[in-house]
Amino acid sequence: MAWRHGQHSIGFAAQCAELPGLKEAVPWVCEAPSHCLQQTLRDLDQAFQNFFAGRAAYPVFHKKYQNDAFRFPDPKQFQVLDVQARLKLPKLGWVRILNGKGRHALKLSGKPKSITVSREGKYWFASVLCELEIPKPEPVQGPPVGVDLGVVQTVTLSTGEVLHVLGLRKGEDRKLARLQRSLARKKKGSRNRKRARARLAHFHLRISHRRRDSIHKATTKLAKNHSLIVVEDLRVKAMTTSARGNIEAPGRNVKAKGGLNRAILNVAFGEIRRQLEYKCQWYGSTFVAVNPARTSQRCWNCGHTDARNRPSQAVFRCRSCGYGENADVNAAKNILERGTAEGTPVAVCGAMPSGGRRSRNPRAQA
Repeated sequence: MAWRHGQHSIGFAAQCAELPGLKEAVPWVCEAPSHCLQQTLRDLDQAFQNFFAGRAAYPVFHKKYQNDAFRFPDPKQFQVLDVQARLKLPKLGWVRILNGKGRHALKLSGKPKSITVSREGKYWFASVLCELEIPKPEPVQGPPVGVDLGVVQTVTLSTGEVLHVLGLRKGEDRKLARLQRSLARKKKGSRNRKRARARLAHFHLRISHRRRDSIHKATTKLAKNHSLIVVEDLRVKAMTTSARGNIEAPGRNVKAKGGLNRAILNVAFGEIRRQLEYKCQWYGSTFVAVNPARTSQRCWNCGHTDARNRPSQAVFRCRSCGYGENADVNAAKNILERGTAEGTPVAVCGAMPSGGRRSRNPRAQA
């Protein structure tokens, strides 16, 4: 509201100074630890900085039951006993945690910096951020590879191998729609609505964990076995823009475009690229993103570019030299060739310098 009235001087420090007065006016605010409230104000301040810099839209309030999380920034405020599977937090005391057994048990390494407790569905997760010194990774000796991202074949390599991301499976979209309708029919504030919301959240959580697991396995395999990984520099946000339009200018093929948007978001192109970027630094390989223009229409054998070279989604047949190949494999070969050419990469991400520090979050990125 200060920005809307022409004031720009209310930042993190000024808002923290107002916390004691807020606790006196609203007693229930005292139930939360002060550090968690301060971290929320820090996140709000960062959101406004992103807005003023043009990196994000104007901040809005989170909806209830969404983004339930709190953070303790000081390692003196929490204690983790990974062997006894216990966690101590301010105002909560000792809490039992599920930490796996045997070789699956999580053991903290490095110096703990902060802890974030978040909820996904009916489960709560504790994410500990640790800082540790790591040696410079040895360069990967594997062959370079081009990666084509698609909806039918999620990850197609220039070698011909196909890696799939297991998101929403066939038939589960109908179950999702059924759960959403069940929630919409329940009376707000009722216990039945609470149960319906929990069922829907648990369904989303299961799909999210399945997708995350398959992406981690695919990206780790690529980063460990290939010295150079070249991908398309896709603008996922622009690709998934709604075609609905407005009353004056209604959109065309809205239903088909909506289905395509859901399919693109289901395989998570952006998450695949994000994981490849930081894992290439971890394991010593090089990540390159190139302009994706016409990579699916260009013949890798002779270089002829024509939209008619691809008569269907899966078939590529060059109208100049007659070269035939799976369309996604041909595109992946073009991506690799473009990434190895000088001056064409849009973004390059290499290995970390020797003796660098890495802040690793085992919960979020392991």
